[in-house]
Amino acid sequence: MPKPHSLAIALSHALVSQALAGGTTITVTTEADEQNVNTACSLREALINAASDDQSGSTDCPTGAGVDTIALPADQTITLNSALPDLQGFFSLNGNNSTITRGGGCNLDGTTDAGEFRLLTVGPGENLVLSQITLSNGCADGSLSAGEGGAVYVGYGQLTLSSSTLSNNSAIGGGGALACRSNGLHSCSANDSLFQGNVATLGGAIYTDGANGNSFTSRFLSNTASSHGGALHHQGGSRSLNFAYLSANVSGGNGGAVWFDGPGTYDELFIDRGVFVANTAVNGGAAFLSGDIRVDITTFSSNSASGNGGALYLDNASASLTLRDSSLIDNGAGSGDQLFMSSESSASISHSLLVGLESDNCAGALTLLSGSHNLTTDDSCQRSGIDLVDRSALALGPLADNGSSRLTHALGPSSAAIDAGDTSCLGVDARDVARPIDGNNDSTALCDIGAFEFENAAQAGPDFVVNRLSDINDGQCTDGLDGCSLREAVIAANGNGDDSVISFDPDVFAGTLTSTLTLGQITISTPVTLTGPGSERLTLDANSASRHFNINGAGLFAAALSDLRLIGGNSAASGGAINSNEGLSLSRMRFEGNTATDNGGAVAANGVSPTIIQFADSTFVSNQAEGTGGAVHISIFNTSSSIDISNSSFSSNQASSGGGLYITASESSLSLSSLTINTNTATSGSYTNGGGIFLRSGDNNASLQGLQVLGNQVHSTGGPSYGGGLALISLYGTLTLSDSTVSGNSATSDSDASSGGGLFIYGYESNVLIERTTIDGNSATSFGGGASLYNGRSASTTIRSSTLSGNSVDGFGAGLSTKVGTLARVTLEGSTVTANIADNDDNASGGGGGLYLDIDSVNTVSLQGSVVAANQDLNAGAAPDIQRNGRNLVLNNSIIGDNAGSDLIEAPIGSPNLGFNLIGSAAGGGVIDPMLDPLADNGGASFTHLPADASPLIDHYFVCSGSDQLGRTRGIDADGEVGNDCDVGAVELADTIFRDGFENGVITKRFEQRNIVLNRAEIAARLGPARSQALLMRAGSAKRNGNLVLLHARQIGDQIQLQLNRYEHGEWTQGAWQTMRSETVQLRW
Repeated sequence: MPKPHSLAIALSHALVSQALAGGTTITVTTEADEQNVNTACSLREALINAASDDQSGSTDCPTGAGVDTIALPADQTITLNSALPDLQGFFSLNGNNSTITRGGGCNLDGTTDAGEFRLLTVGPGENLVLSQITLSNGCADGSLSAGEGGAVYVGYGQLTLSSSTLSNNSAIGGGGALACRSNGLHSCSANDSLFQGNVATLGGAIYTDGANGNSFTSRFLSNTASSHGGALHHQGGSRSLNFAYLSANVSGGNGGAVWFDGPGTYDELFIDRGVFVANTAVNGGAAFLSGDIRVDITTFSSNSASGNGGALYLDNASASLTLRDSSLIDNGAGSGDQLFMSSESSASISHSLLVGLESDNCAGALTLLSGSHNLTTDDSCQRSGIDLVDRSALALGPLADNGSSRLTHALGPSSAAIDAGDTSCLGVDARDVARPIDGNNDSTALCDIGAFEFENAAQAGPDFVVNRLSDINDGQCTDGLDGCSLREAVIAANGNGDDSVISFDPDVFAGTLTSTLTLGQITISTPVTLTGPGSERLTLDANSASRHFNINGAGLFAAALSDLRLIGGNSAASGGAINSNEGLSLSRMRFEGNTATDNGGAVAANGVSPTIIQFADSTFVSNQAEGTGGAVHISIFNTSSSIDISNSSFSSNQASSGGGLYITASESSLSLSSLTINTNTATSGSYTNGGGIFLRSGDNNASLQGLQVLGNQVHSTGGPSYGGGLALISLYGTLTLSDSTVSGNSATSDSDASSGGGLFIYGYESNVLIERTTIDGNSATSFGGGASLYNGRSASTTIRSSTLSGNSVDGFGAGLSTKVGTLARVTLEGSTVTANIADNDDNASGGGGGLYLDIDSVNTVSLQGSVVAANQDLNAGAAPDIQRNGRNLVLNNSIIGDNAGSDLIEAPIGSPNLGFNLIGSAAGGGVIDPMLDPLADNGGASFTHLPADASPLIDHYFVCSGSDQLGRTRGIDADGEVGNDCDVGAVELADTIFRDGFENGVITKRFEQRNIVLNRAEIAARLGPARSQALLMRAGSAKRNGNLVLLHARQIGDQIQLQLNRYEHGEWTQGAWQTMRSETVQLRW
């Protein structure tokens, strides 16, 4: 027998999601529509058991007991064979995002054909809660109630629907998706649900007759009624639409979205914060209304009626409309675009907009139209309390998301609707923004007219948020749509007494955007941290009309900028993008295509007070200065100042000197680290220096570490040029260049000397150290194809564990040229000078393929543990390795390939001289071949030459210390003889595969021991003629613990090199490249 049902009560939205107490949860386990016994519980069986409180549906499902909950399997589709049994009792159906549907068509001929049925029926007095379910393709095609409610019919019962979708359902009568009939004691509610594509004669989505109804945050899209109420048809009872969105619904008669008739004393339609857009009908494009109607904070936009009332139609004397804080905009009709009132209907309107494209906003019997604080754009609505205004004065935006899922027409900052009301508006706008707000900043907060409240509250500081892309300055940095531009945020920060942080609204700056500065440079005059959304996301374009930022204030302060891309800066002075006379920090910035007539194509930073300059993780590309510093010009003079530039790149910048950077630092600490300096150019009609970097440091410590200086050029058309890659001047201080590569740079001049194709250094009473650095492939026309050193009085320069290779000069000193002044010293320690070419233009004027030494009589050039060999002098071989002018060349434990032009006495292999040097002679016992491999990546920070196994450089001398260019400890024994373990040159040969040397000892692996033997032919075949590198082997662990060994091979010339890489304990260890010196190789790990 049917279970007793409880008194129908209206469930709140919160209760819908709660489990209903006192019953059984019946879980449906199959999507099949069946009733039998097969261990699977179907929906049909579950409903019967729940209704009867037994297992009459099937023993496959639990027995119902009281207020039951039926749970469908998640994300499934149940296709019904026939209508489900009428629901009896009080229970909940949780769809778990599943779908109940029906197969077949629905011809809506008024006869229930085979296969045509609605999905669910709620009988008298019963109560159903539906949640998280989709009901589709239901068909009610019969007479009377059998033709109502294509998906659900509620006959004098109760329904609460939440988080569900009713789509593509049909009814010949009322309610394509849902029909509810009652005597005023029951209700049908729909919360957070979607009604789409449903069709009926009355109420395309919902039909109610005598039943109350509530809808919260539901959407009604593209539903159709052939007669009235494209989305909803409500007759008798009360109906509320809260936060509803109704769009593209169609009625063949009246009420494109809503048809309402509330004849009873307590019948009322209440619409709160709704949106009606693009609905259509004959009359009442959005709504056709009779009875008591209250509409608050709602937007009606682009609805249309072929007859009367593009937005609203008031039908008869019983129609009484109260319209508050709403916007009726650009609706259209034959008559009354926004509002049509039939005889004796009444309307009271407050704080609302009636705006149209034609001159017929209001029509009909307007005798009972009254209002206060309303605005209209034509005189058809004009009367006391409804004032006429020009449409352009409203500055209306399009219907859009202006900070909420509820679409609105925003008011522009100049809108006449701003603060045009009093204080009696409803407290929030359609977006739930609190109102009133002082939108016009006159210190009095009044209500705006319409559904949108303009937010123009000034940001209080000290921190400010940029929320406007365009460059404006109206004197206010606000939170509203008028917003806060970057310029306004900086101005506000300047006027704030505290240090400020400026950030960018992530919603406004969500994409890849460009903001063009149209009002000139932005001045920063107080401490500020400006953090952009990312240099790849926001570009500031100065449009070649000004620089971007001028940083200058009354007192000493610092500005920090990050995460922006600055392009198109142009300054007639210094600093094409930024000019700063204060402390400056730049991080994750990109400067591109900026120009300056003076210095610093992108950035000029100057300071005589204590100043901190920090640049990190930034990129400077294609900037240009007619003066110095193509990308950056820095000039700092103070003992408490510092310059730190790290992890940044400078490429394709141009200037007269310092193509990439031009730095003058006195009494200030200086650090340049992990920089890429490539393809920059310094060009001048007179003296010029530093194609990549020009640095003048005095009375300080300067550190340059991890630089990649590649392909830069310095060129003069009418004077000398110095330092194609780097031009470094050190006065009364120390300067270190370490772990760097200087490659492919050039120094040229049309009419004068050019020195230091890769590197030029001038020292005066200073100490300069070049360490673990490779200078290769550079060229100059006069002196020092690789490097040119000019040591003034009491200056010392040491080149340690470094390589000078493959450089060329038309004149003297292809690897290195030196000019050593009074009391000065140049030292090469543990370095390699090879494969350099002097007199490269072969004009019989030049010399010193390796070194050119111009030594004052009281000063010294010394070589310790270094090799200068296999260089060339195309001037008849006069001085292939060393050309010396002066006496004091001191050699210890070094190897010179050919003594021609050096005045050194031959000391052949096997007969070292007193300094334990080997000196070859083409004119004597022969040139000494250093037997070096090609320049290659052998580990370390830069490329090196490895000595071959039989090289005379290996185990040449006895006492050495420190490390080689690869960072390995000196003194590794290679010949088994105790004592003479020190190799000559930049690299100490180590018979190891991995750089950490772990394979020299016994190692216990977590994975199994393996080995492989490969021959040269097998490896060469794997490489192939077109492949320079290949993965030859991958050895993983059978224990599946992630341990891994990889073997790579590469071919350099005729050589094959192998590299092992090991992964263990979550860390990679990379091996050095090792040359394969036999026909087979055994690898073990």
